[in-house]
Amino acid sequence: MRTTNYRVQEIAPGSYAILEFGLDIMYLIVGTKRALVIDTGTGAGNFKGFIESKTALPYDVTATHGHGDHVGGAGQFESIYIHDADLPMLDEVTVEFRKGYCEAILQQYPEFKGDIDLDGIAAYPKPKTLPLKGGDSFDLGDRVITAYEAPGHTPGSVVFVDSKTKLVYSGDAYNPIFLLVMPGEDRMAVVRMFHAHAKAFLELKQREGLGPLYSGHDAPLPEAVLPDLVACCEGILDGSIRPEPTEIHIFEGQFCNYGLAHIVYDGAMFSLRKEFFKFS
Repeated sequence: MRTTNYRVQEIAPGSYAILEFGLDIMYLIVGTKRALVIDTGTGAGNFKGFIESKTALPYDVTATHGHGDHVGGAGQFESIYIHDADLPMLDEVTVEFRKGYCEAILQQYPEFKGDIDLDGIAAYPKPKTLPLKGGDSFDLGDRVITAYEAPGHTPGSVVFVDSKTKLVYSGDAYNPIFLLVMPGEDRMAVVRMFHAHAKAFLELKQREGLGPLYSGHDAPLPEAVLPDLVACCEGILDGSIRPEPTEIHIFEGQFCNYGLAHIVYDGAMFSLRKEFFKFS
């Protein structure tokens, strides 16, 4: 598998965003004693080899959540920290899913087709899973990375805050195109739950002077995204914002829209746009 075609940007001293061919963004944070890998992408390349070419330090691997485009490469590593609520998702990360996801995304980003060897996407053994919950931290020597629970996109979604740079690594927890698909029959209860912790994290961000959100698909996110998500949830809950037909990125469905925020709060209300779902 290729190791050289990942796009890398140093976003702060010792902090690197790693673009996986348009599929996802993973992160490597290098301290004075240890390093931390946040998300493993789809596993469309030799990510482990790439990480070990960038640092000789011992490192831990952790996941923002359990979707296959974030833990698809987890089996390249011996172990991964992941929230217990998302553990069942690891069993859904098949070779077929990973190839299908790559093909769908490459319809949107054809410039990356030469970088991905679809036939080279292999099955990996399931890694050892280590528990992760809000308040857990990773001491890298000159900085501490702390996890905050952010359920909504998945039950076990978390975000990470770097004590040194104040950057926030948010996975899919607070994306502008937000798929609020955590299970629950009472969808308004799910919206209320998400709104409560998104508002609390926004207040923490403002109070502590935290930096931008570096998500799993776009980085950094505009500062307005998180407050717009909070406001959109408030509109959904009071009835002033209603779902409307929306085509955005690779999705189509009934989204609630406010500023930069586009929220769909039921998995039955959206699908992949057919033009981006042409598996070969």
